[in-house]
Amino acid sequence: MEAGTGKTVTSLQFPNVACIDTEKGTKHYGKFFDFHRIETSSPKEVLKAVEELIEDPQGFKTIVIDPFTPLYEKIMDAHLTRLKIKNGNPNYTLQPKDYRPIKAEIKNLIDRLLSLDMNVIVTARSATLYSQEEFMKILGTKPDGPKDLP
Repeated sequence: MEAGTGKTVTSLQFPNVACIDTEKGTKHYGKFFDFHRIETSSPKEVLKAVEELIEDPQGFKTIVIDPFTPLYEKIMDAHLTRLKIKNGNPNYTLQPKDYRPIKAEIKNLIDRLLSLDMNVIVTARSATLYSQEEFMKILGTKPDGPKDLP
């Protein structure tokens, strides 16, 4: 969904929300909704927060990641930076084989989120959805993130 369609507002109306805010988008909602806000776009910090909630939910009933897109971008960037150094090539670009550890890291995070005994809401930025049959024909929008994000 596009910006301004109510994704964040809707998610903050769920019961006892712990919100991982990756773009500072919930900063001004504190006066309208009662929720706990964690501001980070670090995949390691997000995973740590999720692990803490798995161990002790602290009364939270809902976790929101708003949006997931910056986490996805940071995971991809970290792997690309590592591969540039490993290959000694600052112009290295991701190859199909390079996506396996990226997908594994994302899958681990998603699996940990889904193991929470609470509502799980993940928003994403929108990206243009193009036709596979007609060149550059726009069909609409899709979530900007990993294809297998539930």
